[in-house]
This record gives sequence, structure tokens and C-alpha cells, in this order.
Amino acid sequence: MCTAIHTVTRAKLFGRTLDLETSYGESVVITPRAFPFSFLRQDPMTRHAAMIGTAHLFEGKPLYYDAVNEYGLAIAALRFADCAVYRHPLSGMRNVASFELIPWILGQCTDVEEALVLLRQTNLLADSVHPSLPATPLHWLIADRGRAVTAEPLAEGLRLTDNILGILTNSPDFFHHTAYLAVSEALPGGYGSVARFCRAAYAEEHTLHEGGPAEEISRFFHVADTVFQPCGYRRTETGEPIRTQYVSCADLSTGTYYFTTYRCRRIRSLSLREHPLDGKRLLTVPMAGDEDVLALKATPHA
Repeated sequence: MCTAIHTVTRAKLFGRTLDLETSYGESVVITPRAFPFSFLRQDPMTRHAAMIGTAHLFEGKPLYYDAVNEYGLAIAALRFADCAVYRHPLSGMRNVASFELIPWILGQCTDVEEALVLLRQTNLLADSVHPSLPATPLHWLIADRGRAVTAEPLAEGLRLTDNILGILTNSPDFFHHTAYLAVSEALPGGYGSVARFCRAAYAEEHTLHEGGPAEEISRFFHVADTVFQPCGYRRTETGEPIRTQYVSCADLSTGTYYFTTYRCRRIRSLSLREHPLDGKRLLTVPMAGDEDVLALKATPHA
């Protein structure tokens, strides 16, 4: 129940909404180049590209929902329920658990073309980070400053598709969604996957570009507003209200990561390049916080 957006018209931006019934205490996490990444079935990565994104920290390890590395390559993981097919380990392939894919790719690749080379050798597994956290069915939007692709684990293997729209939502697969794009200004309502896909694609194509870099960031969040889910509009099967927990926007040219949350709509930012990137320790900023309201005071009118 999420939407990822990639835009290259002026600014090179990449981000997503995360729509869930609860927050897992997400933080914006900077992983420096010497933080040791371990993998269940691959050699550890003791030196890699630095990255920034939103993650849940589990036993000192960042489980990224979305991130961008220092070269401007970005990935977002979105739920792919009833469609994702993870396989058993295969000889001759790079066997990687689904929760490991973001650091596995961002740690080694500088652009989409390099990511595709690695992904064609990758076999995604249903291994979990912990017995209490079973593998989530996922697919991914992967993008750099000029190109986006969709990676979807299906029965026949990992399907890699150029995504010229720069939009991805949830189940069913990407091709199913593109069949609904013959829309006009009479856009579909609701918050299902297809409706959000169509609205985001339309908004990204038609929302005007006005002004400089700050206006481009604002524009991105306005596009994301077309799929923003107010609390209670949708519910889980057990009746829990779903909401857009956060919206992210990464500038792929500058390495700056912007975000808002449901409880604080002020745009906040962190710059990857303004932090030390050669260390071993994670750098974190909690996303939690209340609405930041700017109180104004009127003055007599002349």
C-alpha cells in the first residue's frame, strides 16, 4: 500500500509514500562506507558506497525501505502481496534475501546499468532477518538520474522492466497497471493500487514546474499528495486504520534526503554529503515528532 515516484524532467528526484497501519519507529539512516554489512549467503561487505534513506533498525542493522547512495542510485521496496515468488538457493547465482537487496545493490552499483548486471545474477530468497519477522512479499523501483526499472520476483525469476513512467505501486504486477493508463482528467478515485498508479502517473506528467530547486521539491510532495492516505480512509482486514506514515524525496544529484510524516507535514532534510562518510557507525535521525506549526503575528495595516 505504497507509491514510488521517479522524476527527471528538471530535478532528478526519487521518493515514495509508506502506507501502513502502524509505524515501526523508522529513522532516517546514513550508512557510511565502512559500516560492515553482513549477508546470510554472501560474503560480508566491509567497504561500499555510502547511502541514506529510511530504515527500521533491527539489532543494529538498517532494514531500508528506500535509500539512495552517494552516486545517485536509488531503490524503494513496495509490498507485492500474492505476487512475489521467492526461490530456493540456486547454484551459480548470487543468493540474496529480499530484505538484503537494497544494501546489496546500493553498496556495489553506481547506476541502473550496473544494478541490472548484478540483478541478472541475483536469486531472491524468502529467508527472514529473524523468525519473528517473516519475509515480506516485495517488488522494487530502482532509478538513477536518467532511468528507472522495476524488479519483480515472479515464478519464472526476477523480471526486470524499464519503467519510463517512473511510478510503482503494489500488486498486481507492473504490466497490469500500465493497461489502465488510458485516462483523462476523469481520474479514478479510491486508494487501491491501480487508482494510485494512474493518479501518480497523471500528476507527475501534468503538474507544472515553477521556479527553482526548492519549488521542484515542493512539486514532488504535491504529486505525492495525490496518493496520500488520510488515517481511516482504508483499513486492514482486522479493522486497523491505514495512513501514510511518511513521504520521502531524494535529490539524486545532491544526495539530499527530504521527508515528511503523517504527524509532521513540515519538510525536513538531511544532506548525505554534509556528514562523515568514511566511518563505521550509523548516523540516525528519528522521524517521530508532532506537527511543527509556525505561529504568526499580525501587524497594523498601513
